[in-house]
Amino acid sequence: MSPTGDIYWARLVLQEIIQTFLFTLAYLVLTFEPTLVKLDRVVKGFCLSFVLTACFEMNLGSKALMNPAMGFAQSTYMVALDNRNGSTLGSDEAQYMWVYILMPFVGAAIAVLLF
Repeated sequence: MSPTGDIYWARLVLQEIIQTFLFTLAYLVLTFEPTLVKLDRVVKGFCLSFVLTACFEMNLGSKALMNPAMGFAQSTYMVALDNRNGSTLGSDEAQYMWVYILMPFVGAAIAVLLF
């Protein structure tokens, strides 16, 4: 958030796209690259775990999820929690829902196209 309390939308959207792109691309390379076919599954698992951890660590406070189902569930939970406290559906959490639902698909689609 900015010092005035506004959201950096570009950072929020780009973080979600970039992190999903990196994780999806790493998965595609480890799974379908012909030169990595003979690589042990345990090594592939460690590589993918490392990429996933790196993606989560570089979120810079954007709370990137890289999973549209998890984004929808978390946003729905936050909206329901706000409504229980007497707030309206136009709460702060509801306005971010589209980012966490749509942007992982965009990042994964870019990774598939580039692979």
